[in-house]
Amino acid sequence: MKKFISIVTAILLIFTSAYVTVFADYENTHKNTGDLKQDIIAIAATQIGYKSDNTGSKYDNAVSGKYENWSAAFVGWCANEASAPEAAFPRTADINKLYEFFENDGKIHNPNEHFPEEGDIVFISKNGKINLCGFVTDSDDEYITVIVGGENNSVYKKMYSVTLSKIYAYATPDYSLEAENNPGKYMTTASALNFRPSPTTSSSVICTIPLGTIVTITAINGEWGKITYNGKEGWINLQYVVSYDDSHIDNSEYSVQWNVIDVSKWQGNIKWDKIAESNINAVILRIGLRGTATKELLVDDKFFEYYEGAVNAGLHIGCYFYSAATTNEEAVEEAEFVVDMIRKHKLKFDMPVYMDMEDKVVQRTGRTQIFNSTKAFLDVMKQENIYTGVYCSTTWAQDYYTPALFSGHSLWIADWHDKCGYEGDYGMWQYTDRGSVSGIDANYTDLNLCYINYPKLIADNGYNKIPDINTSDIKGDINNDGNVTASDARIALRTSAKLHTLTEAEIKRADMDSDGKVSASDARKILRISAKLD
Repeated sequence: MKKFISIVTAILLIFTSAYVTVFADYENTHKNTGDLKQDIIAIAATQIGYKSDNTGSKYDNAVSGKYENWSAAFVGWCANEASAPEAAFPRTADINKLYEFFENDGKIHNPNEHFPEEGDIVFISKNGKINLCGFVTDSDDEYITVIVGGENNSVYKKMYSVTLSKIYAYATPDYSLEAENNPGKYMTTASALNFRPSPTTSSSVICTIPLGTIVTITAINGEWGKITYNGKEGWINLQYVVSYDDSHIDNSEYSVQWNVIDVSKWQGNIKWDKIAESNINAVILRIGLRGTATKELLVDDKFFEYYEGAVNAGLHIGCYFYSAATTNEEAVEEAEFVVDMIRKHKLKFDMPVYMDMEDKVVQRTGRTQIFNSTKAFLDVMKQENIYTGVYCSTTWAQDYYTPALFSGHSLWIADWHDKCGYEGDYGMWQYTDRGSVSGIDANYTDLNLCYINYPKLIADNGYNKIPDINTSDIKGDINNDGNVTASDARIALRTSAKLHTLTEAEIKRADMDSDGKVSASDARKILRISAKLD
């Protein structure tokens, strides 16, 4: 008897070992094409033969909640691998919630009243309760062919009679919804995106790809996209790309495509040397804001620190004021606050100064007041010769403004989609609030594409040159900062050698002997004044 038990035990061990070997993690070898229905069915087919133990399956990681139903998890996993939007396929391990989703969406069909088609999901019952589900791959008047996961802890392909009483219902997913990612052109949104030989974080890093790089994804494997970069094939994580839209390219002499970040105190500590190394061309700093409750005008806590860091990093710099103006008078007050800040602290901006219009307090004032407040701000800045713009969403631009308002100004649109929905002209597009930039404490940073070379436009038209609040055309004070210094003398000398160009007002201050030109003699006189010798 003991010998018989030993033999049985040995046989069981052999079979158990053999069974374990079939638990292999079947890889999804299908490369997505963008045809959501075909991709999901093809992905499901790669899993036929997969087995697991009783505690769950590899599919559980793709769905929410603890292990509840192996079959529902399998459906969610296939949808996830195909990059199907959750609006079409929920990621759940609860088969009843899966059924309820389609029922609430009006996509459940009675099996006696619906002819099943490829791509339908079939729900199968046991003892009157939904027990299994799977994808219909083929059907005729008598049978349906289905790929099901879960029965006997395996994925299998099986035929069912269309009259089978166990068929509880069919669901028809909305395959018309676009997949979250399809092959095509994308732009990277991380300052150093890892480029790997395999679609997994455990594979080595070939190199890093700079922010704003345009790549062509040729195949998709779950959350990974396959590209060719610097002559090598590899994979990048699709979490750090957005679909690239090249329809808004400015073809004028000011045409550029720059990566721009905008920051406020919420970005925390910033290592500006890292920003300069991250393919960032410019930064828009929050200069201040109006408290919505107190109505107090405030300077952003990090503004001066950020300004100094951006200057030292050699970045182009602009600013924005977060408005809570509910009247024209408050809008004027906000504009004058910005002008005074620029004058008092001798701030140099070669990018536009923006009025940030998004607060609900402002929105409640209505279309007419929003339009008038914005115009009041822009008018003040125009009188001061500051190149100004408006930051707002596509909805605000369409509902509250007219294109004529932005004539001679910059429009900065916030639209966090793969393509900007605003159909008018704009110079900068904030396409995500989920950028990853090295050197910034915060997890996420706003990323923008700038299409206009604002530093050149501003310089060519003499904008953003505000005299100090206490100065007015002192002879020798070329930069009009209230003092005659060696710096002014250097400017005059460079001008005399035709290495620098002055405006008419600057020439008037530099021309010490009033002979209508700036010469080395003028430069020497300015230098003597700066040294208090004259």
